[in-house]
Amino acid sequence: METTLSLASGTFVLLVRLFFILAAQVPPAGLRKENGKLKINYTFANGETSDVEVREEIGNLILDSRREESNQDRKERYHCYSLDAAEYEGEDYADGSTPETELFLQLENQRIKKAFEQLSEVQRRRLLMLAEGVSLREIARREGKDIKSIRESIEGARKKFLKYF
Repeated sequence: METTLSLASGTFVLLVRLFFILAAQVPPAGLRKENGKLKINYTFANGETSDVEVREEIGNLILDSRREESNQDRKERYHCYSLDAAEYEGEDYADGSTPETELFLQLENQRIKKAFEQLSEVQRRRLLMLAEGVSLREIARREGKDIKSIRESIEGARKKFLKYF
């Protein structure tokens, strides 16, 4: 036999809220309420347990803290975080550089420098502006040239540059 919910959606929402309010008033496992005070049962790493009596206000703060920690644990358990999103500062993370990678980067930088030296001064200036994020239209405006000539100049620089790579 199937039962259907015939409450108006507003009434249902109020009932759900009331349920959560009432559920929050029941002390969770590890907590007992006695004489207006809460007794918290702590289990230590070595397996020993101890009851600590605290006022209700303090107990509520501890409960809130436990709930926040539990919610955070749940979020971290089911969400993936990219290591690329972390800020790499200081020596918190391994560098990963080896003498081989350092040598490779040094040789690569020499090749780039040599290729860059083969460009004309105008091409170098325009490529640097492009690398800084300046649009072709803005480069043309700054140099007082037609956008087509700027595009051709950069294309010529690209072809010269690719000869080295």
